[in-house]
Amino acid sequence: ERIQDLDALGFKWAIRVSRTPWDQRLEELSKFKEEYGHCNVPSTFPKNQPLAYWVFKQRGQYRVYLKQSSPNYRYSSDPKQVCHMTPERIKALN
Repeated sequence: ERIQDLDALGFKWAIRVSRTPWDQRLEELSKFKEEYGHCNVPSTFPKNQPLAYWVFKQRGQYRVYLKQSSPNYRYSSDPKQVCHMTPERIKALN
């Protein structure tokens, strides 16, 4: 009953906007490099702030990937240490 009442009010159950696909951000980075000659997207890039954040996150993911690839790595349950970087993505970014 409560759910129906909230639905009747137009309650939004999903507040997260869907993420932009990784490949689309890679294409945006490729266009940035074409225009500017490098991949150092400024953190305050006015034309595409989400791209700047994405590049920042990819660099962080790469560091996590390298750390987890180390023979001395010990598993961490820290959610910040979840790695979505793959060899395929690294190759695409290079």
